[in-house]
Amino acid sequence: MAVSNTLLVGTIGYGVFRSENDGKDWERSNFTSGLPFGTRVYYLVSHPQKPEIIFAGTDFGLARSDDGGKRWHVGENALSNFSVWALTIDQDEPDVMFAGTSQGFLFRSMDGGQHWTKCPIDVAEECVNVGVPRTTSVTIDPTNKNNIWMSIEVDGIRRSVDRGDTWTRVDVKNTDGHDIKISAGEPHTVLILTNSDLYTSTDDGENWKSTSSRDSFPYWFCRSMAVQPGHPQNIFMGHGDGAPGSTGMLLRSRDSGDTWDTVPLSPEPNSSMWSIAVHEADPNLMYANSVFGYIYRSDDGGENWNKLSRELSEIRSLIWVPT
Repeated sequence: MAVSNTLLVGTIGYGVFRSENDGKDWERSNFTSGLPFGTRVYYLVSHPQKPEIIFAGTDFGLARSDDGGKRWHVGENALSNFSVWALTIDQDEPDVMFAGTSQGFLFRSMDGGQHWTKCPIDVAEECVNVGVPRTTSVTIDPTNKNNIWMSIEVDGIRRSVDRGDTWTRVDVKNTDGHDIKISAGEPHTVLILTNSDLYTSTDDGENWKSTSSRDSFPYWFCRSMAVQPGHPQNIFMGHGDGAPGSTGMLLRSRDSGDTWDTVPLSPEPNSSMWSIAVHEADPNLMYANSVFGYIYRSDDGGENWNKLSRELSEIRSLIWVPT
């Protein structure tokens, strides 16, 4: 049986929805809980050692909850003038955090999110498709915390080998960066996901294998990935026919991204699949969402999925935390 958990969903314009009973009942954040009305929430992440502490990347900076998402506090810091699109926390030293923002910037905190310093990264002022670049993911290699990877939409991939002090551009052809994940299994694999291509490297970025979604997957659009805790070779990917698209599916790899198969979802998603939520407290419990509000749950490590009855607004992030 899955562990008792709280599900949190970050939406565009409706703040954070929160459920303690698998989506049967929901609480929505509002001005009394500390999030302004109409908040856009782009990313959610929980503290690796204190799951009741949750950070939300919003359109006005960073928000923090110390009680599992019931109440929020918006701090005044270097992130306040930016939309925060991506967050990550060092699993072993949680005072070390990175936040990716609008304009393709990246900030680092060494004190648990109280103070932030902008990382020295050259980013284009304008780009195709989205106009102004935005940082869509930042990932710390679990096997070497000095290795930090980030993706920028639409200005490519960057990497640091000194925990964020200096950065270099990663040479992959598609610059529309969407997500980066690390499979710490055998072989250790870096996976870079763009809007329509997957790049994998088993030698820490020296060489890359490219997989075109248009040639290899059912649809062309790819958004995000998740590594199943305890099973580092099992990777799940949100997939669909566009952004936002009209349908989607989950893809699954059992070999660190070398080959993929489709995961049936019923009913069929109403848009591209966007996020996949996992947690080490129960590797078999997973949630995944479509852009336009469908949420699916799996209790068997992604083999079977059931849609929750409640449908929400446009979703950009979801997480679950043990309670």
